[in-house]
Amino acid sequence: MKHALRATLAGAATAASLCFGSMAAQAQVTLGFNIEDPAGSYHAELTEKFADLVEEYSGGEVKVIVYPGGQQGNARESIEGMLIGTVDMTKSLDTFAPIVRDVEVFGLPYLYQSRDQFVKSLALPEVADVVQRLEDEGLVVVGWWENGFRHMTNNVQPIQKPEDLDGLKMRTPVSVTRMEMFKLMGANPAPLAFTEVFTALQTGAFDGQENPLQLILSHKLFEVQKYLSLTKHVYNPQIVVVSSIKWNMLSDEQKAAVRRAAEEIGDEYRADGDAVDAQMLSELQGKIEINDVDFAAFQAALKPMYAQFPNQELVNAILSTLE
Repeated sequence: MKHALRATLAGAATAASLCFGSMAAQAQVTLGFNIEDPAGSYHAELTEKFADLVEEYSGGEVKVIVYPGGQQGNARESIEGMLIGTVDMTKSLDTFAPIVRDVEVFGLPYLYQSRDQFVKSLALPEVADVVQRLEDEGLVVVGWWENGFRHMTNNVQPIQKPEDLDGLKMRTPVSVTRMEMFKLMGANPAPLAFTEVFTALQTGAFDGQENPLQLILSHKLFEVQKYLSLTKHVYNPQIVVVSSIKWNMLSDEQKAAVRRAAEEIGDEYRADGDAVDAQMLSELQGKIEINDVDFAAFQAALKPMYAQFPNQELVNAILSTLE
């Protein structure tokens, strides 16, 4: 009888051990974070820092593996993968537009003159609604990072006023708003995945493109472009998202760790943004011809776009925070 009891208890202990061991194993979650930024770039380094913070704040229960250089696909392919569970995390903005068009509001020209203005608008319920609609589609928003302010480059001439874009073939992201912006100034825009931009410029398929200084530098676009015009036409936030398929595998504590880390990196981006822009511009000196532009002329030419945006309630809500 005693031997039978011991055997029963031993069996129960073994089963319990296996059960708890299984639970512990399930608590170890790996998140793959696919980014288009090359390894060693400013954005890639901050993403690696995010990974370190997540591991620290989760007590080692969540490990983020960063895949730089678009190893799991370009931005569009990343988002498609997230919807079916083959990609865990990414960051983008315009690429979300086919899913929730209103994310393009952040791409309206000259909407934000500073990073502080952008942060103020995040508190709006109208912006919270945009976030909720992304999450309803299976993309959980965990943070707001940035690419910085966008500028124009081309191989034809310095761009100093809107008329200088007339007839130029300009690459844009897959963004209705960005394409409308260039059409309004007389250019011939067409969308192209960012991972293909260098080759397209090199072969002459496009005359120019527009991107933040960091991307122009890290992706060596200065090697295939002659002129950099400091238009500062769009402040480019980046929405950091996790596939709901993977998100639902995390405990509440693990989710909090991911959000905390993402928020801290977002704060660091914005706190250091102006200094980073200045550093990137300094590094581009001598690599490409740089010129200033007539901001007032660009703002006047592009102002009609505000009234054309489909969600006027959202536009007006953001504008009200800038007054």
